[in-house]
Amino acid sequence: MTKKKITGRSIRKNRMYSVKDAARVVGVKPRTVNRWTRMGLRTRGRYQRSHIIAGSDLKEFLRTRHRANKVTLMPFQMLCMKCKKARRCKDDIADAAVKNKLVSPSVYHVLISAHCEKCGTKMYRRSSTDEILKWYNSGILDKRNKKRLLFQPNTIIKVQFAHFMEETDE
Repeated sequence: MTKKKITGRSIRKNRMYSVKDAARVVGVKPRTVNRWTRMGLRTRGRYQRSHIIAGSDLKEFLRTRHRANKVTLMPFQMLCMKCKKARRCKDDIADAAVKNKLVSPSVYHVLISAHCEKCGTKMYRRSSTDEILKWYNSGILDKRNKKRLLFQPNTIIKVQFAHFMEETDE
């Protein structure tokens, strides 16, 4: 079962919600909202045996919860969904598929795919042709890639990352 992404778009800041109403608006069960109150969601009192939650507090709680789960990636890293960590590509090699969709004039979307160095799971990362050229110019990509960096729509390019030593958290 996949996790549902919880957003606060339908929450009204100036409205007060009961646990049941907050759960309905966010799209979760009432016991999830009760668990959030134990985790730090601020309540404004009780009414008929239910917590009263301000919409602004609920929005802020979901925003900080989302920020806490974000992972910042270095250019040579991708997020491995199995390891749940930022990982390097296996052998520092990735495939960059140039899509036919323009970000801006002459800048295309690129989908980078590679295998995790630890578990071998396939990883993906979205980028653009501009970002890849910046990586090349700053030395993140191996200089042997120069001949391959001719970006044509609907093509796949093999990309070799330069080998960097970075700190590991294990």
